[in-house]
Amino acid sequence: MTMSIARLSVRSGLKYLFKSTMLDDFSPTPQDTISYYVAAGTPQGRWMGSGLSGVARTSGDKVTESDARAIFQDAAHPDSNEQLGRPHEQPQINQEASNKEATKHAVAGFDLTFSVPKSVSTLWALSPRLLQEQILQTHHDAVEATLAWMEEHVITTRSGRNGVAHVGTLGVIAAAFDHWESRAGDPQLHTHLVIANRVQRVTDGAWVTVDSRSLYKAVVAASEHYNGLLFDALHTSLGTDTDIRAPAQNTHNPSQQLTGVAEALIREFSNRSRLIDIETDRLVKQWTAGHGTRPTATTTVRLRQQATLSTRTPKNASSLPLRLLSAQWRDRAKAQAFDPESVVASTIRRSRSHSFHVGDFAPDWIDAVGLVTRQRVAAKRSTWNRWNLIAEGERVCAEIRCASPADRNALIDAVATAAERQSVPLNQYRYTVPADAADDLRFAGRSVFDFHGSRLYTDESTLAF
Repeated sequence: MTMSIARLSVRSGLKYLFKSTMLDDFSPTPQDTISYYVAAGTPQGRWMGSGLSGVARTSGDKVTESDARAIFQDAAHPDSNEQLGRPHEQPQINQEASNKEATKHAVAGFDLTFSVPKSVSTLWALSPRLLQEQILQTHHDAVEATLAWMEEHVITTRSGRNGVAHVGTLGVIAAAFDHWESRAGDPQLHTHLVIANRVQRVTDGAWVTVDSRSLYKAVVAASEHYNGLLFDALHTSLGTDTDIRAPAQNTHNPSQQLTGVAEALIREFSNRSRLIDIETDRLVKQWTAGHGTRPTATTTVRLRQQATLSTRTPKNASSLPLRLLSAQWRDRAKAQAFDPESVVASTIRRSRSHSFHVGDFAPDWIDAVGLVTRQRVAAKRSTWNRWNLIAEGERVCAEIRCASPADRNALIDAVATAAERQSVPLNQYRYTVPADAADDLRFAGRSVFDFHGSRLYTDESTLAF
């Protein structure tokens, strides 16, 4: 999966995010991007999200440690120190746990890690500096577009008894940190997008926490959507093509990679993945021996997560400048008989395919793709929700290049809606709003009551049993 998610604790999160950045509160902000090529470390973080106006910050502003500590650790306005809602895990009436102990385990935010597909990391690693900058910016654009999509469809809070109502927000406060390499020293262009666990409720502007259940339900769909947006943007800016490759060991779905980047070169730069594969194989064999049957796909994913943690090695205390890392990666490619310039030349400016607008797709075509999407989801699970359909719709449409994020958003929304219409609902929404009231409860395009992912579906063949 290209995008992963982890909870960020109040105690340990900031130390992790800032330990490899090249700048701090007392360092001058660079005027251009050359600094991260010649200086050790990774670039200073930058603020993102539609909710930044609530803390008097603007998208693209540099993240200082003092600002991040105020927002993530103290849940406070970075200038006035005013609390952003209730302090982390503030004890309520009859709560026995001490405030100190509760704060220790409080969730400061959610770390969404966007890693470009391995072929994109490989192209980026072997490219000259100006092309590296262009690929990095394309990745940034895809992350930004994915975040905007999540603000529109995913990010909610809960209200009412037992959190029955999903309530829209004014957007998120997020800090983005770029990293260059994996723990094994392979090129791995990725961005940690840390979403603060404080948002403003759309109805009254009150500061509340993020509904983490909705966020986790949508992770796979958001990951697949990011992939589509990234490959769309690379096609537009660099003229790249993609192809679908057979599933790697222990993965559930085929992968989409850049045409022109050889699988042997990808394997050369996948030492970390190989270690995880070997340990996952061991855990799967151990499970099979103990249970008399092979683990399900869900259990295999959990075993792989266990393997990822158990094979994790400490990161280097100090990072090399990107200029030196790139030189090392080019040497490794040459040692495997791959000329970096030839790899780049065979990958960019090769596409002759068309980028589509959503209006290019006929309704009958949308319905047909929706059918394929529903059938593929039904082959994997007995029940599903809209997020499952969105994720599968992205896989079905993986090689269709869209002209803009808006076109891709509309295409996948139409395919998922068509697949929903062809599914059998198993439950009703837990909360209904009359149409006229719903119109009054909308703000900036975000519905107060958002039920994406709340309804479960199946198909008639399942009901027959």
